[in-house]
Amino acid sequence: MIKDTDSDEAKGGGLPQGPPDLQQMDWDAIVRSIHNDMMKAGLYTWQDVSDSQNGMTAIVNRRVRRPLIAFIRNGGVTNE
Repeated sequence: MIKDTDSDEAKGGGLPQGPPDLQQMDWDAIVRSIHNDMMKAGLYTWQDVSDSQNGMTAIVNRRVRRPLIAFIRNGGVTNE
């Protein structure tokens, strides 16, 4: 939001009205990369994941958390 008295140049500097549209992220690619990382790590069952929680945490951080933070930092624009 900007004041009515602000110049036209200030229009781009207003406050965002909400979070970026997460549907714009390539979720299919994210799911595919999680699956591939789980296969490489040998995480096939719940027991595998339970025995190696650090492995799953690392995968989620790498494949979901980091791209999500980058997406938000870029104002909801992907790096594609």
